[in-house]
Amino acid sequence: MMPMPPRRAIFPVLFAVAFLAAAAWQVRLALTEDYWGDEGLSARRVETGWRQVLDPISKNPPVCTDPFDTGYVFDLNPPLYFVLARSIAGPHPGRLGLRLFSIVPMLATMALLVGWAYRRRGMLPATAVLAAFCLSPAMIYYGHEARPYALGMFITAVLTLALDRAWARPWALFAVNFGLAFAGILTHYHAAWVIATLAAMYAIRAWAEKETRRQSVAGCGGIALGVAAAMAAIAPVFYTLGVARNMPSRDIDPGAALRTLFLPLMSQNPHDRAQLALSLCAMLLFGAMAAYSIVKSRREACWLALWILPCLAPMAGRALLGQVFFERYSIFTTAAWMMLLAGMFRKELLGADLGRACAGLLGAAILANGAFWAGKHYDVPLRTPWRETIAAFQAAQKPGDYYAIEPNWLAACFAANAGRRPEARYLPTLAQIPADADRIWIFEAVGFQQPVAGMFARAGWRVSPAARDVGYWLWLVENPEKKGP
Repeated sequence: MMPMPPRRAIFPVLFAVAFLAAAAWQVRLALTEDYWGDEGLSARRVETGWRQVLDPISKNPPVCTDPFDTGYVFDLNPPLYFVLARSIAGPHPGRLGLRLFSIVPMLATMALLVGWAYRRRGMLPATAVLAAFCLSPAMIYYGHEARPYALGMFITAVLTLALDRAWARPWALFAVNFGLAFAGILTHYHAAWVIATLAAMYAIRAWAEKETRRQSVAGCGGIALGVAAAMAAIAPVFYTLGVARNMPSRDIDPGAALRTLFLPLMSQNPHDRAQLALSLCAMLLFGAMAAYSIVKSRREACWLALWILPCLAPMAGRALLGQVFFERYSIFTTAAWMMLLAGMFRKELLGADLGRACAGLLGAAILANGAFWAGKHYDVPLRTPWRETIAAFQAAQKPGDYYAIEPNWLAACFAANAGRRPEARYLPTLAQIPADADRIWIFEAVGFQQPVAGMFARAGWRVSPAARDVGYWLWLVENPEKKGP
C-alpha cells in the first residue's frame, strides 16, 4: 500500500481545488449573466471620457434623456474601480473584462485570508475559513459583480490584516495604512465605517500595549490622514450627492439589521424558512462559541472584543443612515468575520467536548446555509435576464410606440444589455405623456417605488404584462383614446 500523504500536504491541494472551482464558477457567471441595474452604470461609466470616469455626477442631470447617449452617466461611486478598469481594459472591456476587476480581487481576498488563517491558526481554522468564504454571499453574488464591492473588500482585508502583523518600522506601517485607507475611500464611501473602526483599534492598542505604542500610533495616524486625503479629493463630488437633503427615515428593521451584520458569513432569506432557520442556528452557535472562548481565556476575551468592532461597523451605518445603508455594504467586514471564525476553531477551544460540539455544529450550520443558497442559485439566474426581456420587447414593438424605464437611472443598464437602439421612442419621464402616445412599453422594477402600471390602469389605459423576469416587469399599456393618465 502507498503511504498516506501527511495531513499538512493535503491542505494546499484542497485550497488549489477550491480556488480553481471558485474562479471557474465566477467566470461562468460573468459570461452568462446580464448586467443588472448598477452594473449598467459601470459599463457606461468606463466607456465614457475620462472626465465622466472621475466625476460622473456634478455636471450631469440626474434624469437620463437618452439611454444610448454614451456621453451620459450618473453614478454615485468613487472613481478608483473605474479608473483601473478604463486604464487596463480600455473603454470597451465587455462583460467578462469588466467583471474581472471584481473576480480577481475576490480571489485575492480568498487567498489572503486563508493564508493568514493557515499560518496563524492552523489547518482546521484555515479549512473553516476556506469553506465559509467559498459559500458566502460575498463570494457568490458580489464576486463577479461589475461594481467596486469586491475591490473594496480586498483593500479592507489587507488593511485589517496589517493590524495583526508586527511592524519593525513604524513609518512603513504609516505609509501602508495611509495608502490603503486612501484607496479604500476612493473605492467606496461606505468602506469608511470599517476603516474608522480599524483606526480605533490602533488607538486602543496604543493605550493598552506600551511595547507597540509607536507602531499603533503610526498605524492610526496613517489611516486618519489617508481618510482625510481621500475625502478632500472627492469632496466636490460627495457634496453633490446631497446625502443630508435626501436621507430617508431611519426606520430600523431588525431582520434587515441581522442580514446586514452577518452577510459576509451567510445569507438570510426572510422568505425561505429553511434557510432562515439555518441562519439563526449559525448565529446562535457563533454567539455560543464566542461566550465559550471568553470563559476559556481572559486574553482571548480581549482579542475577541477588539476584533468584533469592525464586524459591528455596518450596524452603526444602518442606524445612522437607515435605508441609505444597503446590506451589501457589510461586505467590507469580510476579513474581520473570517478572522473571528478562524479563532473559533483553534486548538485550545477544541480540547474539550463542549468546544468540539459547538465548533462542529457551527461549521455544519454555516456550510449547510451556504450550500443551500449556492445550490439554489447554481442554475437559477442571480440577476435579471435583461436580454430576454428586451428581445421580447424589440420583437413586439410597432412604429410609433414609446418605451419608458422606471426608475430612470436603469436606462444605462437597458442600453448596455440591448446593444442597439429600438425603433420605439424613449420617454424620459411619465409625468408628461405625448399626445400621439397610443402604446407605451414600460420596464418597471419589481417592488421599486410605486407601481407605474397600476397608475395607468386606474386612468383607464389597457395594461397587459408582456414579460416577467427575476426583478422586472415589462408592461404594455394601450390608450385607445390617446389620453395620458
